[in-house]
Amino acid sequence: MKMCGGNELSEKMGRCFFITPFRPPTHHYLYLFLKEYLEINHNLILLRADKAYSEKGFVNKIIRMIDESELVIADITGNNPNVFYEIGVSHTKKIPVILISGETPRELPSDIRHIDCLFYNNNEKEFIEKLNQYYTDIIIEKYNVYYEDAKKYAEEFKSHSSIEINELPKDEFIDMMKIENRTTKIPTKESIAYKAYLTFKYISNSSEVDIGEKLNEWLEYSP
Repeated sequence: MKMCGGNELSEKMGRCFFITPFRPPTHHYLYLFLKEYLEINHNLILLRADKAYSEKGFVNKIIRMIDESELVIADITGNNPNVFYEIGVSHTKKIPVILISGETPRELPSDIRHIDCLFYNNNEKEFIEKLNQYYTDIIIEKYNVYYEDAKKYAEEFKSHSSIEINELPKDEFIDMMKIENRTTKIPTKESIAYKAYLTFKYISNSSEVDIGEKLNEWLEYSP
């Protein structure tokens, strides 16, 4: 894959926010390594708060950047309180977080030792393999859930309406949802709009007038 230029933020690329204690030059080398790796392998642009300009203050900038990301990687080396604050913000925004550290498991705070953490000072190959696995478990699984929910809603609609619909193949649906996630806000599962959103996206001919009308009718009375 072609690397992105410094000022290019392609809509087809996702955003990953990097939370890190500022320890030059170590944090900068780690940032450059992760930035190149994520762009090439996962189509993600790595963002860092000190690399972006904002007129609204540093804390507001961080919250906005977290909110606009689909993934957060947090370096908890040194147990920096600002890092843990930003992790807390990420959790409240329901943005998945991958924890990394340049220390050892025994140096982690006791209250987070039960949480998976990647250690980058041991073995680069092992670190990359685990990072790939964590990404798959966290991000890809999210899109699998979207697909399974959309498929279930489409089956409910077919049973209700007895109308012929065209269903997107799984790979096409997931690719579309990745782009949607990077350009719009997908409704949360708790939202009443979630069911309608996924069903319309999954049924490829939902724009046809008769199917659209039947869908809206079904959604109006569907629990």
